[in-house]
Amino acid sequence: MAATEKFKEMALSFYGCDGGNLDSSIWICGLEWGGGYENGQINEGEFKASPLSSWDSGKETISTYFTNQYNQKTAWFFSYIFGWNIIDFKLEAEKYCLFSSSGTGFKMNAFPISFKGRSFINWSEQTQKLTGFDSFEIYREWCVQKRGAFFCELIEKHSPKVVICTGITSAMEFIRFFGCNLDTCEYHEHDRFYVAQTNEEKTLVFVVPFFGHKKTDINSYEKMEALTTQLHKYASSYFKTQSWYKYSERET
Repeated sequence: MAATEKFKEMALSFYGCDGGNLDSSIWICGLEWGGGYENGQINEGEFKASPLSSWDSGKETISTYFTNQYNQKTAWFFSYIFGWNIIDFKLEAEKYCLFSSSGTGFKMNAFPISFKGRSFINWSEQTQKLTGFDSFEIYREWCVQKRGAFFCELIEKHSPKVVICTGITSAMEFIRFFGCNLDTCEYHEHDRFYVAQTNEEKTLVFVVPFFGHKKTDINSYEKMEALTTQLHKYASSYFKTQSWYKYSERET
């Protein structure tokens, strides 16, 4: 079976992404958005293209997004990279317009369909019919190749300095998704991150532990500070400047 046109429309868009400023120096990429769907089944109404959005595109304020622990930790990440006040990270995120249309950061997910976890995938007959894929594995490979190419074109256009992918156990999916050179991929065991290049070596793709609550995750200020210190050190050496990231107009 081949991908349905409706699935292509959904997947080759910003569906499943929080969005933000594509011209930011730093993109954050998760595996897929969490929570799943009502009754555990995606419905046909979801199969449509989603435009670029941002945390300031609706009626909600930036602070409302911090009920989600993953979002809190992305704010920690930016706080340590940019030197924001980590104790007041919510206020700092508001001040610097985190994931806003012309503010700081762009936030996406590699895969469009939401699952509560990868330990059990309910790939039902309805999902097969709607997507055109007989199995989750075929869907996953299609997304790595086709949805990956969609976002690689955006990387070529906007040229972020780094893409931070959260989920070390899915490192090869992320690295292939972003079209990285596998021959130059490095793994730093002590600091637990992978790094590879894409966009004609103008963009670094880091794959780091998940921003979660398990022992193997980035689950404390101390772990986040240690991670960002190492990533900043690596990027500064690679780009030959400690000022490898830039602020947009609303970030200053």
